[in-house]
Amino acid sequence: MKLINSMPKFLLICAVVLVLLGCKKQDDPGPIYFDSHLKPIKIVDETIRLNSRLSLVGSNRVVKTIQFPTRTVKWSYWMGVGKDVEQRMFETYAPLLPLAAKKILTGSGFSENDGYIAAGWGLIKNFDLIAGSAAIDLYLLNESGTRAFDNNVSPIPYIHADQQTINGWKLYDILDTPEISPFQRTLFIGLRNMDSFSGQDVKIRVYAYVVRDDFEEK
Repeated sequence: MKLINSMPKFLLICAVVLVLLGCKKQDDPGPIYFDSHLKPIKIVDETIRLNSRLSLVGSNRVVKTIQFPTRTVKWSYWMGVGKDVEQRMFETYAPLLPLAAKKILTGSGFSENDGYIAAGWGLIKNFDLIAGSAAIDLYLLNESGTRAFDNNVSPIPYIHADQQTINGWKLYDILDTPEISPFQRTLFIGLRNMDSFSGQDVKIRVYAYVVRDDFEEK
């Protein structure tokens, strides 16, 4: 009879323990796995004003040089159009990044909502861009391609292109990047505004993910 009377207390204790374990698991999701042997290094981070195609006061195109550091394993670029496009990107990823990823980002000097760095670093698997279109073209170029781009020669010999977009992002393995060799570690990004009358503010960011100096291969 005593055993029967003690059963409700036992079940209550079990329920409390399970709730506490559940809370602990939610607060502490465990380690997050990412490319911790790599360090993101900023190569380009600029907001550029591209004039309209028919502008008489400035150019509608610009070329940025990408010089990769030694020990670069992979790299990525992000291009966004509009003054608030980066803020909207951060707001989009604020609820999607796990707490552990946010801590890694802030501990390394980045915004806790930076989906761009999170995706390139392997903290998240997908990087879905904000939808939209604009008259902005992005071209990934080699040196001969920059001459055609600057002189408005058609067709432009490009490696990769994001055309008429408000958002562009791509992640490359350095060994799979066309035109890159151990001796020539330079590429170029061409940005062009094809709108006849309206200028645009374009944000361009390029990061290399480089093997850390303190990393020892096991």
